[in-house]
Amino acid sequence: MGPVSEFLISTLTVGRRPQAFLDARWIGWTLGIVPERRKRLWAFRLLSLSPHYFIDRKTPENCSLTELAYFEKAAAEWRTSRRQFYDSVLKPRLNGAAAVMDLGCGPGFLSFAIAGEVSSVAGCDISSGALACAQVLNPADNLAYFRIVDNEIDGLLDESVDAVVSLAVIQHLAMDAYRDVLKLCFRKLKPKGRCLLHVQLNEGRWRTEDSWLNDTTLKGKLRYRCGLHNFGRPASEHIAAARAAGFESVAIEPIAHLFPDGLAGIGEQHILVAEKP
Repeated sequence: MGPVSEFLISTLTVGRRPQAFLDARWIGWTLGIVPERRKRLWAFRLLSLSPHYFIDRKTPENCSLTELAYFEKAAAEWRTSRRQFYDSVLKPRLNGAAAVMDLGCGPGFLSFAIAGEVSSVAGCDISSGALACAQVLNPADNLAYFRIVDNEIDGLLDESVDAVVSLAVIQHLAMDAYRDVLKLCFRKLKPKGRCLLHVQLNEGRWRTEDSWLNDTTLKGKLRYRCGLHNFGRPASEHIAAARAAGFESVAIEPIAHLFPDGLAGIGEQHILVAEKP
């Protein structure tokens, strides 16, 4: 997709805040009026308007599939990968956590995987549209979805969760937003609670935030304004940000050895582990 197309789709679907894809009011409204029997299909269709999801529609193995068959295939793959991520990365580090907050939950596939293993899950995201899709695609009795507004989560009390987890979220945040997110996590965690954040290190594969900001070409400006950010950062920057937010016992742990096949890129990254005093 070219920068002009990205700009047009972003204009129609994004909210007022940076990277708030599918946060336009009409998205949740549309899903609300769709007949019950068609909500699942329409949740998939609306998700496909975001640059996060359904990026391999035109591959040879998918071209012959019907629209719904393709969506269901992708959803099944997400369920499998999120379950593997939970089993291999999160579960051994949760230390028996009962209440878990999934930061940047999107359509809720990781939240749903965790909900089957703990007492309660709070799936949190800045996008009202993504949350509306999550409620259709990934509901569970012990799973509630919350919208993050102005770095606060109405309905989720401070010091109410044992752990905060995230998958493929931090890489999309500008540094100022990252610092705010760490402060939010700190507030919501109980004392001795843990943050387990999936992070991308600056290993030459992804552009840095400064590189994006310094790109003054029209294409560069459009991609920064409307496209999906993917920032690499050195481990020292992640650790310093977590400590500045008040966390202790901060470490960056590799996870590549857990996923020989890379797990669709997930396993090629790292986990930031941090504890609230």
